[in-house]
Amino acid sequence: MNDFWTRCSTAIAQLLSGDPQLWGIVGVSLSVSASALLIALLPALSTRFMLAYFRFPGRWALQGYSPFAQAYAPVNVSA
Repeated sequence: MNDFWTRCSTAIAQLLSGDPQLWGIVGVSLSVSASALLIALLPALSTRFMLAYFRFPGRWALQGYSPFAQAYAPVNVSA
């Protein structure tokens, strides 16, 4: 456990040091994450809106699949 706190303090010290190369990596990571979020946001919100406000054949199947997809997506990406 002591090794964990040592690594955490080292990581924080590196971030606070202001290393331009490290902050460049952090910036790329944040921009990729924000882009992925914006790309996924429109289809996700429109699907949820359609499931909430419209009645159509097969709606029950999509509603049943929806919680599974939310739980499965992080597992699938990290595998």
